[in-house]
Parts: sequence; structure tokens; C-alpha cells
Amino acid sequence: QPNSAACKLFLYLVPCLAPLCAGAGLFYHALGLYNTFPVEFNTGAARFSGTLNAAFLSGLSISGIFVGVRLLNIRRNSGVAFILLNLLILLAAGGRGALAVIVLVAPLTFLLSHRWDLRAKLTALGLGIPAAIAALPVVWVAIGARLQNSGLSGREGMWTYLLELSDKYPNFGVGFGHQYWIVPRSVYILFTSSAAHNDYLRLLVELGWFGVFAFYTLLIIAFVSAWNFISQRRDAAILIT
Repeated sequence: QPNSAACKLFLYLVPCLAPLCAGAGLFYHALGLYNTFPVEFNTGAARFSGTLNAAFLSGLSISGIFVGVRLLNIRRNSGVAFILLNLLILLAAGGRGALAVIVLVAPLTFLLSHRWDLRAKLTALGLGIPAAIAALPVVWVAIGARLQNSGLSGREGMWTYLLELSDKYPNFGVGFGHQYWIVPRSVYILFTSSAAHNDYLRLLVELGWFGVFAFYTLLIIAFVSAWNFISQRRDAAILIT
């Protein structure tokens, strides 16, 4: 089991990942080595990608926001800075799904925490709801074009291809981590991406039915272990995540 020092290191490392990628991307962009504001083909919107791509950066940023809320729950004021910084990166990256997830998860993590009394939670709601309403124009500028125009972004075609690939390798798949690299160039050109945009389907392609069963069995074991870890017991954040 991780000791308190390892847990503290993790809590401060995770919310730094997206800012580090963002900062490095801006540095490379300033040097002319890398375009960190690529334009999305089907919407014409520029999405900030840091050193990754916009989707992966969005995933890192919501992890940073979630851990920022966790830091607030243990009375660490640095959580506020981490939340705001990662939120700005998320909006610049234009992650629709990531934004929807964190808008649900972050408030629930705070409101269901046993570390805050009812008065603190009501105060947070009283301040947070007007702030969220005031921020809606900024959010719309960041992701409005993607909400209006991108739809599934051609993902349904990729999913059809991956289902056909899964039928060819039904038992043990093509190998863990190989879906991204096994997509042929012709499919990449057609859909402008090699990503599955569906992790359930990606795991099925990579691991097959036997591998998927093993993967989710291990995931359940990991969840039970986390739930039984003494410092996390009865914490609603475990259920939410």
C-alpha cells in the first residue's frame, strides 16, 4: 500500500501534467518547431494541443481538475490554482466530452465529501452557480463550433472498421496498445485520425473477448483494493471515479 509521502507526491504531480505539456508545447510553438494550435478539419476550429493532441490534453486537464478538488477536500488551498489552470487548458483544448465529465464529477466529489459541513457546501453552491453562469460565454467561445458542427467527427466510420477488425481477432485481439498503430494509412486519411474514440471498442480490438474479461476482472480487484485502503474508506470520490 502507498505511504502518505507517495500519496502526497501523486496529488501534487497529477495536476502539473497538463500545465507541463501546455508549457512545453507553447515553447516549441514559439521556436517554430511545432504547431500547438492545429485547426480541426471538420469544424475549422483551432484546438490547443500542447505537446500531445487536444483530446489527450483534455484528458490530462480533467485529471488535474479532479485532483485539485481532492486537494481542496484535504484543506490544501493550492487546489484552487490547479483547478483554474487545468480548466483554462481544457477550454483551450476544446474537449467536449471531457468538459461534460468534469462538470459532473468535480461538484459531486466536493458535495459528497465528508470533510466539509453543510454550510460550506451551500456557500460553495451559492458562489459556484453564478460563476458558472457567468462563464458560459467563455465556454461557448471555446467549444461552441465543435458543439454545433462536428457531430461524431467521422467516428462512426472508424467504429465500423474496428468492429470488422475485432471479428478477425476475436479471442485475444491485436495486442494491448496496438490499435492506434494497426490502423492503415487509408483509414487514417479518411477519418483524419487513428484513434478509436471509444475505449470499450479499443480494448475489445486490442485484447479480444478473453483479454477484456481479464482486464475488467483486474479493474474490479483494483477498485476493491482502493475501497479497502484505510485512508480512502467510505470516501465518495472512489465511487464517483
